[in-house]
Amino acid sequence: MARRPASAGSQSSAGPPATIEGVFGVEGRLSHLFSNFEYRPQQVEAAQAIADALEAGRKCIVEAGTGVGKSLAYLVPVALSLGPDHRAVISTYTINLQEQLIKQDIPALTALLPEVSIKACLVKGKGNYLCKQDLDVASGDLFHSAEPLFRRISSWARRTRTGDRAELSFDYPHWNEIACNNDTCRVRDCHYFDTCFYYQARRRANACNLIVVNHALLLTDLIARGSSETGEGILPPYDVLVVDEAHHLEDAATSTFDMALGSWELPVLADRMRRAAGAAMDMRLCDQIEDLNAAFFR
Repeated sequence: MARRPASAGSQSSAGPPATIEGVFGVEGRLSHLFSNFEYRPQQVEAAQAIADALEAGRKCIVEAGTGVGKSLAYLVPVALSLGPDHRAVISTYTINLQEQLIKQDIPALTALLPEVSIKACLVKGKGNYLCKQDLDVASGDLFHSAEPLFRRISSWARRTRTGDRAELSFDYPHWNEIACNNDTCRVRDCHYFDTCFYYQARRRANACNLIVVNHALLLTDLIARGSSETGEGILPPYDVLVVDEAHHLEDAATSTFDMALGSWELPVLADRMRRAAGAAMDMRLCDQIEDLNAAFFR
């Protein structure tokens, strides 16, 4: 879907401008890039429909079966629509597709369109990044510090440049207690703000013109924009939006905006309140919350 029509990207003067047929055709660029290339008329049709929609500034819905090559069918026209100071967001439902886009499809795109400046990145939700402040708190907690896996977390925290839990080769059962979260995040008031993994990722996104996200983050961003006085969201402003795996969008919206409380959530929240407020709060209130929670679930 196009927010508004974007001007064509700058083209190399060394050859003719790229066209849909020139990329996907029988003798197109794609055929020279892949030795096992197979001409797919449905891919050409989808790509041309998307290119026409971008040019006209209107929405476009495409349904394509497995094997059509839909990722490149939208990546190529989207890339060709990126002019100076224009940005596109691609939203997916599954992690596998995100990884495919970042590691396979977008590198192929840059090889297909060397005349177009493409700077791509993957942006994840807050809970995927390590919080340095909460890690400090956990380090002073005997429950955490005595656990062997926590020592591995601490060692990784000193080496990682991204703080992304996807780097971990193991599952840490208490990740939620050391991950970035809205309950304890102090944003600019935090002394780790300049080196915060989450906000570093957001700053990297500002320098990119092709951003890959999941549906949950896309929807959260839309809500943030709607509730902000300045219209500012989690993602930087963008001109073109592609919703891949759109048949999962309704499920993503349901899970993103639902609120569920189990027997453990309120005690965790009370503990975060104790840490965040410190002496400024009557700790007996947190004790009462935990007592009421235990009584309710009994």
